[in-house]
Amino acid sequence: MEKEKILKVRDIVLMNVVAIIGLRWLPLAAKYGASSVMLWILASILFFIPQGLAVAELSTGWPYEGGLYVWSKEAFGDKYGFLTSWSYWLTNVVYYPSMLIYIASTAAYMVNPKLADNDRFVSIFIFVLFWIITLVNVNGLSLSKWLSNAGGLFGTIIPGILLIGFSIYWVTGLHQKIQATYTVSSLFPNLSSLSNIVFFSSMIFAYAGLELAPTLAERTQNPERTFPKAIVLSAFIIPALYILGTISITFIVPQKEIGLATGIMQAIQIIFNKMGLKYLIGVAAFLIFIGGIGGINAWIIGPINMIFTSSKGIMPKFFTKSHDKYGTPVNAMITQAVIVSLLILMAFSTPTVESAYWLLSAMTSILYFIPYLVMFSALIVLRYKKPDVKRLYKVPFGNLGAWLVGGIGFLVVLFSIILSIIPPAGMNLGSLLWYEVKLVGGTLLFLIIGFLIYRNYEKKLK
Repeated sequence: MEKEKILKVRDIVLMNVVAIIGLRWLPLAAKYGASSVMLWILASILFFIPQGLAVAELSTGWPYEGGLYVWSKEAFGDKYGFLTSWSYWLTNVVYYPSMLIYIASTAAYMVNPKLADNDRFVSIFIFVLFWIITLVNVNGLSLSKWLSNAGGLFGTIIPGILLIGFSIYWVTGLHQKIQATYTVSSLFPNLSSLSNIVFFSSMIFAYAGLELAPTLAERTQNPERTFPKAIVLSAFIIPALYILGTISITFIVPQKEIGLATGIMQAIQIIFNKMGLKYLIGVAAFLIFIGGIGGINAWIIGPINMIFTSSKGIMPKFFTKSHDKYGTPVNAMITQAVIVSLLILMAFSTPTVESAYWLLSAMTSILYFIPYLVMFSALIVLRYKKPDVKRLYKVPFGNLGAWLVGGIGFLVVLFSIILSIIPPAGMNLGSLLWYEVKLVGGTLLFLIIGFLIYRNYEKKLK
């Protein structure tokens, strides 16, 4: 029976906004001051739109559970399908500690803001918190679902709206000086060295996530027109929200003082102190804290399910054991928690909380962008390998359009990976060699382990 086509352009746009927007990217972008506006726009044109067009075609041509894994497998075979899902799962394993640092730095404002820079407090806090979230998810999804829903509303949407409103009041109501310089020349980033724009890779990363949306083509009215319209509208709305949020921080916090993990709370603390509302700082911190927990909680099982889909018979039996009562992937989640714990120890061998946050964010970007390289390549390859497969939406202008979208997306993602490897200018990272060993060596080690697991599986088959 044909499914009812009820979804329209506005529905798809709303789903994109909720899935992609993340407050944690605002302080990082605000480090660039006024030039962040131009960088957000460039990231939208060069990455977000090609990503959306590629996902629209691939998801309507191969609408099966697994997403990136399925597209990689169809284009390049089982091995690359598994390695894609392996890298995607590892992305989230590395993402958890960086997100946890953001959560811990926010939670510090509920007690003492100075604790946000205390590496001992942050490391112990995030270690305990992640194990609690893991055990909650091991024992079923009822509480887990509630945490995710509450986090999205109270921890992201409401604080984001309040931040923008407070920045306007900072200028119009309190008549305070804008902390960043906004002129025509200041809108253009300093390109004298790549180390001056390394955070641009994370701004591109902030736009990623369209591939996570459920397959909606069969429930969408006129998908051939709805998908491109929704992508174009999203490419205006999402950058606008990111730009407004970033500008809000630059209005209130001096550019050199913005912390990567604490920038939002810095802005809230400054304006609340000015308004005589110090007692509300802890309330705001609690809301963002809940949002962070909801974000972690929403991702903790999904990527494991993808690796399950792609690794039947490949991963060790221990890894694929499910909980007897709840059916949750208990051993995989415990293994994941152990790896996260080791990453926390590695990250905090850096001099500061901020440098630990950046190390993990850079490693997350590299691992996450590897599947995107495969995805943009698959868009082109499948046009020639499986031209007869019906796609409810196709990138326009034939194979030339696929080459243009796939080529731009591939090159931008590759450039972002290179940027992620370059140390940021002015950040205290300790020994540069040791930093690169952890970043590049750790990433390669993860990928090699995945390759060896699949190689062992091939030997078993033979």
